[in-house]
Amino acid sequence: MEFIETKKNWIQVELRQVCDFIGGSQPSKKDFIYEHKLGYIRLIQIRDYKSNDYLTFIPLSKAKRLCSKDDVMIGRYGPPLFQILRGLEGAYNVALIKAKPINNQLLDNNFLCYFLKTNEIRSFIIQSSERTVGQDGVRKDLLEQYPIPLPPLNEQHRIVAKLEQLLSKVQSCQERLDRIPKILKRFRQSVLAAACSGRLTEDWREQNPDVEPAIELLKRIRVSVRKGNQIVNADEAPFEIPSTWEYSRIGQLTNNIKYGTSQKCGYEKDTIPVLRIPNIGSGIIDFSDLKYTDLSDREYEELKLKKGDILLIRSNGSVSLVGKTAIVGRKEEEGFAYAGYLIRLRFDSQNFNPFYINYILSSYYIRLQIEMPARSTSGVNNINSNEVRNLTIPLPPLAEQQEIVQRVESLFHLADQVEQKYNKAKAYVDHLTQSILAKAFRGELVPQDTNDEPAEALLERIRNEKDSQDKAAGKKRSRKLEG
Repeated sequence: MEFIETKKNWIQVELRQVCDFIGGSQPSKKDFIYEHKLGYIRLIQIRDYKSNDYLTFIPLSKAKRLCSKDDVMIGRYGPPLFQILRGLEGAYNVALIKAKPINNQLLDNNFLCYFLKTNEIRSFIIQSSERTVGQDGVRKDLLEQYPIPLPPLNEQHRIVAKLEQLLSKVQSCQERLDRIPKILKRFRQSVLAAACSGRLTEDWREQNPDVEPAIELLKRIRVSVRKGNQIVNADEAPFEIPSTWEYSRIGQLTNNIKYGTSQKCGYEKDTIPVLRIPNIGSGIIDFSDLKYTDLSDREYEELKLKKGDILLIRSNGSVSLVGKTAIVGRKEEEGFAYAGYLIRLRFDSQNFNPFYINYILSSYYIRLQIEMPARSTSGVNNINSNEVRNLTIPLPPLAEQQEIVQRVESLFHLADQVEQKYNKAKAYVDHLTQSILAKAFRGELVPQDTNDEPAEALLERIRNEKDSQDKAAGKKRSRKLEG
């Protein structure tokens, strides 16, 4: 730790000179209750600062360490390590440390809170943390030795007021930015909903009235209808579609549906690359975290991916990921194999546009078909190949499928551009808080006032007062002993 140069009238001291760090206590679980009653107090844990879902109470007689809503609390263990927390009152457990100014005339509590939120101290604490019971933990001794720049008390108050003013604007900006991903998600789903219903290409149909209807397409493909994949009846149709469209089950469009390999995969790159659940991105293949395995020639030929193949997640602990798809859309994605938790769907590209089917499988309409009946086995949600075959999709004529794909891609491209701008703006705003804090603790945020009592003089005066109080207390004890 290096002490940095400070402004005039500022001093730099170790935190332990101006602040106490008081660790929490851990009552026995046998004393826990989960509804409040007379004679009990809330036990504050790190998780409680994010949610009230796990309220815990202990007897008042067991409460050894107490905190108020204004107290600055430090998360002792991670991840994430060294969270700075406020806003709850009760008895706090061993996973928390209370940071409390020794003298409020020397160190403002809010000034302390903002200082503890700076990246500099957080980085130092994380790098010097120690492993305790499988968790990274804050070293209290090093925290106490960390230097804090200390302005005059009045200047601390001005800095805090300015920080609250600026950071409230940053927070407001962050809240507005945080709404954008949800807006983009709704936009993409509305595009897919319009694609599913035919609204997206209504003008195209008016300009192309003589296109071959989808019923002729279904007659031509002659895929054998499997048991449980009967033709969709009119009363099963969830919404009205154009007259040239048909409802069809996946099993009517292809019988080439296959599970992946169960072979164990690793990171040795001299074998065959295998796509797994982490490689299923938002409709596309994600090459990060790629693994490999050794397959026989026969198995590789059966599992080798081709352009237009769709991979679907068939099993996952999160139901929102079951049925998620990605399409092999580029030449460099061909030739990969795929793992057993994925199902491959292969369609005849002369009759179907697989990119259209991939988009439709991501729509809210299909998500309902997948998520509502998804079966859970030991906390894992599943969809099997027969259930995939039974999924019902709206099927336009081939020419209209191609038009839909072009329009969806164009609209999604606009959404992607907005998302890129959002990511840049978010990164800037997220960095802004730390930039403002750094400026504050360099003494560059508010002007100095020559009338302020220098921090060094204030510290010396407080020390002298404490020495006088200690001497007076010593004399009283001495007289009491003599008496």
